[in-house]
Amino acid sequence: MNNREQSPGTGLNRLYENTMKKNENIWPSNGNGNTKCLPIGGGPARACKGGVVKKEVPFVGKKRMYHVMTGATPRMFILIFLLLVIYGFPFGNPLRAQEANTTDYTDTQLEEKVAELMEKGDIPGLALVVIRPGKEDIVKGFGLADTDNDVPVTPGTLFEIASCSKAYTALAALRLEQEGLLDLDAPVTRYLPWFTVKYDGRDLPLTTRQLLHHTSGIPWNSMKYVVKTDHPDALEQTVRALSGIELEYLPGKRFLYASANYDVVGLIIREVSGLQYEKYMARNIFTPLGLSSTFVLEPGMEMPAGLEGKMAVGHKMGFFKSRPYDVLPYRGNAPAGYIVSNGEDTARWLKMQLGLQVNPMEQLIEASHQRDESVPPNEYT
Repeated sequence: MNNREQSPGTGLNRLYENTMKKNENIWPSNGNGNTKCLPIGGGPARACKGGVVKKEVPFVGKKRMYHVMTGATPRMFILIFLLLVIYGFPFGNPLRAQEANTTDYTDTQLEEKVAELMEKGDIPGLALVVIRPGKEDIVKGFGLADTDNDVPVTPGTLFEIASCSKAYTALAALRLEQEGLLDLDAPVTRYLPWFTVKYDGRDLPLTTRQLLHHTSGIPWNSMKYVVKTDHPDALEQTVRALSGIELEYLPGKRFLYASANYDVVGLIIREVSGLQYEKYMARNIFTPLGLSSTFVLEPGMEMPAGLEGKMAVGHKMGFFKSRPYDVLPYRGNAPAGYIVSNGEDTARWLKMQLGLQVNPMEQLIEASHQRDESVPPNEYT
């Protein structure tokens, strides 16, 4: 494995620093002179400028990247991945990066913190990945992957990564653009002639780029259109159900997170490549990147060779504790949330994101970090 030290001004660090510079004067006030907290990534974690992280979750460090796959969620075990640049211990204030001193914490301290958070969240098991340039990475399992049979989580335990699947789908779209098969700025109807959206009752064009950046105007509650089926054509059924939807905003004007954006992108990938989404991802993304334990979950599928019996049992909170839970068959939402991976592959993937791992898609990965600067920032960006 060829590890490369990342310079301070490149990759995710530069992306974060530029974002903070653009947004440093727009943090909203709560009216009494204090800065309000902002949601991170549309989820439960919130950051406060000059304050604290309201929910203690792992995130990216300036010289280290933290990645957790965890199980006490409505989905199966999922992965939490927050892009914040910090110095020091990962459970402090991420927005004082330039004021703090770089501090190394022992593996024991980190493990104690993980154990504390697992107990607070009633999390049966998780896999932790910490990328530490110049030091040995941490790829370790905690707790149980199967509580009924006392199966421990290991670096090879498989988890659904939920919405972190979108990063892989976006990379696929960029690869198709590089190959000349997809124009990100062409109307979606070039690839899906029957797909329409409306705003104030009028049909309007959308682009794949707007879908990728969540600036299409598709409302966040569009998940209700995902067809509950494991049929091989579930993805097209879902996108057809979405067709004709009334947009929340004009396309390209505002950021509004909606998982359905990526289901449309997934179907476009199928149409322009001539391959089912699952097969395209396996042949053109996972295999070239050496991610041998990463794949798209298909209901009823046989596990790839060598991965049998490694899937973590899903859990969901119910009656005051986490309980085993079988995920519903939403194959039509695969591009947005049904990729499976493990700690070992996640470590490799994160190194690629940080520019620490040689891979054949370095330029595309770097391009995938670029935010849409044509849209004004709001409380979510």
